[in-house]
Amino acid sequence: MAALLLSVIFLAYKAKQRRGYLPFWTGLAASLFIITGKYLFDIQFLFYGGVILLMAASLWNSWPKKKTNVDTMNIQPQMEEEK
Repeated sequence: MAALLLSVIFLAYKAKQRRGYLPFWTGLAASLFIITGKYLFDIQFLFYGGVILLMAASLWNSWPKKKTNVDTMNIQPQMEEEK
């Protein structure tokens, strides 16, 4: 249970700079699926589905953002011509 809490905390840490809060919410739902499937109802499908969903949320959060054209454009200052 501590590992689930730690993984959800890491998904929330600096979420705005990465992919936003959607991977966090996905990881939180996955953690609830894992707890429900393992400890409350003993449903293997729910447990393993939560594990796969948590792994997907972690990969989604760690995947680098695609740079936009403004980020990659090489802007050089233009010299004004003297008259």
